[in-house]
Amino acid sequence: MLLWAPDPKGPAQAERVARITNLRKQKDLELLEADLKMAQQAVELGRDKSGPPPWYQMSLGMAEYRSVHFAAADEAVQAAIKGGAGDNSEQHR
Repeated sequence: MLLWAPDPKGPAQAERVARITNLRKQKDLELLEADLKMAQQAVELGRDKSGPPPWYQMSLGMAEYRSVHFAAADEAVQAAIKGGAGDNSEQHR
């Protein structure tokens, strides 16, 4: 996935690549770093007036966790929870 989309066309593509590549444990440090950058890019590209969608933050949390950055992972997951707390739309559920 990281080879397929090294330069994502938008935040949704970056987020999906980051999420998919974090589903499985990775020992290759180069791939871990590339995936973390992809997740960070998704959050940055996805920013608007209300901030990035909660699932972008969740993907960042997954990437931080896989990179053994537990405090940053917790921060990203907490942001995802906070971002999705008041949203009852069917898309976000």
